[in-house]
Amino acid sequence: MKLKEINRTAIQAWSPAEQHPIYLAAGTSAQQLDATFSTNASLEIFELDLADPTLAMKSCGSFSSPHRYHKLVWGPHGIDDQSLPSGVLIAGGENGNIILYDASKIIAGDSEVIISQSEKHTGPVRALDVNSSQTNLVASGGNESEIFIWDLNNLSSPMTPGPKTQPLEDISCVAWNKQVQHILASASPSGKASVWDLRKNDLIIKVSDHSNRMHCSGLAWNPEVATQLVLASEDDRMPVIQMWDLRFATSPLKVLESHTRGVLAIAWSEADPELLLSCGKDNRILCWNPNTAEVLYELPTSTQWCFDIQWCPRNPAVLSAAAFDGHISIYSIMGGSNDHATTLQAEQLSNAASFFLEYCQSKTEAAQSEFEKTVWSFLKVNFEEDARGKYLDLLGYKKEELALKVFLCLIKFGGQVLLKEVTFLLKTSCLLYLSDIDGLITQALLTGDYEAAVNLCLHDNRMADGIILAIAGGPELLAKTQKKYFSKTQSKISKLISAVVMKDWLDILETCDLQNWKEALAAVMTYAKPEEFSSLCGVLGSRLEAAEDTALQAQACLCYICAGTVEQLVAHWAKAQDSCSPLSLQELVEKVVVLQRAVLRAQGGVSPDMGALMAEKMNQYASLLASQGSLQTAISYLPTNTQQVTVRSRNSFEHGSTNQNQNGWNDPSALNRAPKKKKMPENFTPPAPITAPIMAPLGDPQVPAGQTMQTLQPQQQGPDQPVGPAIFTPIQQQPLGPPGRNPSMPQGNMEGAPGAPIGDVIKSIPTEKITKKPIPEEHLVLKTTFEGLIQKCLAAASDPQTKRKLDDAHKRLEYLYDKLREQTLSPAIVGGLHNMARSIECRCYTDGLNIHTHIVSSSNFSETSAFMPILKVVLTQANKLGV
Repeated sequence: MKLKEINRTAIQAWSPAEQHPIYLAAGTSAQQLDATFSTNASLEIFELDLADPTLAMKSCGSFSSPHRYHKLVWGPHGIDDQSLPSGVLIAGGENGNIILYDASKIIAGDSEVIISQSEKHTGPVRALDVNSSQTNLVASGGNESEIFIWDLNNLSSPMTPGPKTQPLEDISCVAWNKQVQHILASASPSGKASVWDLRKNDLIIKVSDHSNRMHCSGLAWNPEVATQLVLASEDDRMPVIQMWDLRFATSPLKVLESHTRGVLAIAWSEADPELLLSCGKDNRILCWNPNTAEVLYELPTSTQWCFDIQWCPRNPAVLSAAAFDGHISIYSIMGGSNDHATTLQAEQLSNAASFFLEYCQSKTEAAQSEFEKTVWSFLKVNFEEDARGKYLDLLGYKKEELALKVFLCLIKFGGQVLLKEVTFLLKTSCLLYLSDIDGLITQALLTGDYEAAVNLCLHDNRMADGIILAIAGGPELLAKTQKKYFSKTQSKISKLISAVVMKDWLDILETCDLQNWKEALAAVMTYAKPEEFSSLCGVLGSRLEAAEDTALQAQACLCYICAGTVEQLVAHWAKAQDSCSPLSLQELVEKVVVLQRAVLRAQGGVSPDMGALMAEKMNQYASLLASQGSLQTAISYLPTNTQQVTVRSRNSFEHGSTNQNQNGWNDPSALNRAPKKKKMPENFTPPAPITAPIMAPLGDPQVPAGQTMQTLQPQQQGPDQPVGPAIFTPIQQQPLGPPGRNPSMPQGNMEGAPGAPIGDVIKSIPTEKITKKPIPEEHLVLKTTFEGLIQKCLAAASDPQTKRKLDDAHKRLEYLYDKLREQTLSPAIVGGLHNMARSIECRCYTDGLNIHTHIVSSSNFSETSAFMPILKVVLTQANKLGV
């Protein structure tokens, strides 16, 4: 919304945030003439009074100057100590002069307002900026790459930020960094921006667009991010604003493209870093969010270009724009209200519509022929609500009458008795013949009543037509139609078709004939969703288990295996088998351990909790092993994730006896003592084992295949061969880990008399060898591509320093491979890395660098900092070497 206006052809400067009330300084612009061709120049100060409803701004003071100005800034220097109560105005003249004015004296009307001036520059001073941290420091830019740093306390000896840039060119703008006070940026019309470090007194980085079409007209630092700046281009061939990040200065971070002609000025709000103003030669003033590159608002402007635009430091919602038509306009981004004009316009439109309605109605009534009456009726509809519906009424397709026709038709075909009201409607309504179903369906379709058309088709037993129309009518109508269809259709497979379409498998499993249990299970296998598959299999298993037929009862275990419900499998086995038989117990444990492994694999390595019944069976099996002397293996089969197993049993297994304190595998003090041996009678013979453990305990999952873990074998005294035959021979199988086994638990095969001491203490614990997980197969191409590129670069490089960088790349990229193994990178980063790999395969290293910049700018720095810099080095070297 426009607030104020100043009729001056001038450049502008807002008073500092510390100054109250708010002032705006206007100095006569160099190289511009007004309509009177006056050559006089002045410096004038206006007060912003928002309480005044008029557009004019009050002039508070004026000074007639011999100079015209290229640049004007207003700094807060001197306000704190009141040496300059209103701050200082710094002007850049057309003859290379820097002039300091006392703003308070101009407001007071004094004639001696100049504090000091200098003429160090050799040409016009087009760029000025005040340091926000040290307000006595001002940077200026002129011709021939001249940049001076001035101390407002003494203009006699300015310093330079470093040697002049080559080739020599004009400086169009300078800007101090808002976060780091000793960093200064400058830009030239050629499109190059230079960043200077005043502590080093040297140039630290240059940024420029590779197209060489940027003509810099504006430069601004991000108020919050110290490494980001924006550059504006006044070239009509490239009317853009580029956002750069000095951490990745190979290409712009973002490009703001909405101007159709060159951009003349930009201003970044210090109060809100998500607001950036720009004005251009397309007569537009745009307000951007530079972080998203979207235009938030466009200010209404005059027909002339705006060459300067600035935010008010004290009131962040106010901005000013100076145009070539001789006006400085003050706007507010908080919006405004044109309620009166809008209301008046709405009333006029409303009155116009009602007038035309009345006019068309009168013409319709006065029509001499039926056709003329129809024409004016159609014209009248254009000024009414729901014009298309009214057109249908005029064409004879009235929805109310159609609904009545369909209702009467369905009653007739349904064999119901007509009520008196229906009879009356039949007599008073002009209906089609009820037998003409096609005619009713046609009318329903022409009026868009899909549901009526579908109902007519279903009542006429035209199922295919009804379902096809229901598909066109949307998912809700289709679902209703499917239910009606299945309720009317009865066949041998209609229930299966209904379940497939409606996805109601629970009803099938609860009502199907158990003799067809295989078909029911197959249907669940094919159609059930992953999250409901296990529960559905369990439902069928429960029905089979409750069946009277023992043959069907036995099949329940297959359903429990499919469902992966170990506890139900154990419960079913306990009912069907002899639970006192060791052989039967071993067969159960075999099945349970294998099923647990399958469930563990399906759940991605998450071990399911063990139920009470299964824990009891495992405890029995562990007792069976312990009774045969396999104490260590028995311990490994004891459940660890349930409270149902008695601690007493575990302690008994772990210590070998409840009455003696002996050195066992879990006795820490035994690690530092010599092993003990228990004396036994010379004629002692251990009893023959009833059974051997069905599976060896699971080793450390990180130990690779083929590497044998060191196991502890207790020394035993007695005959080599046990006396007495074994009761049975266990089934041979591959050794698998028992459920709930802690991988870090030491392993061993200790056999001896029950309750006997375990034997030798642990002499040493084998060191775990940690191996890395494999990189997922879909990401192996990243490692192959990056490593291959490094090898190519090493083969082509002759410089030892380059080779050292490439050698270091091998090590640094391991961080990336580790993250790929652990799958901790976000999908956006992984997708970007794959795009980089494809660009490397095509030898498009520039595209790879652009993708690299995008990844770094759009991701968390901590997530990519370990490997993205070295990837940039590799891509840069590959581009340089041309491999």
